[in-house]
Amino acid sequence: DFNLDDSKEEYGVLLGLTGARDSAAELGARSPTVYRANPYRAHSGKPDRRIDFLLARSGTDTGLRVRRVERCFDDLFRHHDREIACSNHAGLVVEIELLPGAGSPLPTVDPGAVATASRLLGEGRALARSYRREGRIGAGVGLGAALVASAGLHSGPVTRRRLLRGALHAAGFAALAPVVGFSFVSEVVAPDQLRAFDELAVRLARLG
Repeated sequence: DFNLDDSKEEYGVLLGLTGARDSAAELGARSPTVYRANPYRAHSGKPDRRIDFLLARSGTDTGLRVRRVERCFDDLFRHHDREIACSNHAGLVVEIELLPGAGSPLPTVDPGAVATASRLLGEGRALARSYRREGRIGAGVGLGAALVASAGLHSGPVTRRRLLRGALHAAGFAALAPVVGFSFVSEVVAPDQLRAFDELAVRLARLG
């Protein structure tokens, strides 16, 4: 389940970096694995797509031949007067023949795939940096709202005016919840993403 079809750049990068083969494409057996005939996707505005793949590659000692690819678990059945399916994705059955002694050297890395991967990593890193910046801004705005709203807290008789002011104070403290979320994104999630992008860029440079 890749959540993308074979027209996307990420698909080409994966095959170009690994030398893996798309079993269904190899046999001309491309069938959509998510489709609107499935009851769980009946109201989806997305077209039918093939986003589930089984990728394979021969080893250095043992070759590999794809013999058959079929879609499975796509039957519909009724349960409590409702038509349902096994899943919102169809499954795949792939029959592979192993050929001892018919292995081949590992495929060379496609330079085009390296270049595309490098660009995509750069775009992803820039996006992670923007998430961090926006998270810090959001945390600051929420904290400011909480401080302003709670600044006038004091004891006194309950009046309509005080009741309204109390509601404002409660809203201010409620603003602290998004602060925690924004802070988590900006100071925990985004830095981890940035480190991951940097590590991947180093590994990619070694491939190139």
